[in-house]
Amino acid sequence: MNSTFRLIEGLAILGGFFGFVGSIMAFIIAYDEYRRHFRDKSKPFWMAFEIAVLAFLVLVAISVIVGFVLSNTFASQVPP
Repeated sequence: MNSTFRLIEGLAILGGFFGFVGSIMAFIIAYDEYRRHFRDKSKPFWMAFEIAVLAFLVLVAISVIVGFVLSNTFASQVPP
């Protein structure tokens, strides 16, 4: 049971790292595209920031879900 939580925790940490990197990349791409459509520079910044937060949350959520699925798969294969 302890290894199950370590697997979920490890994947959550890994998802947090890649979520952070992915959110920075999403911000850069979204800001570059949004600034072409608006004259005011603050609106594209906040719109791109929202996209970055959403990308972070999605990537962390996916990693936690994968952690639960893998831990249940490995737990069901352990002989009693």
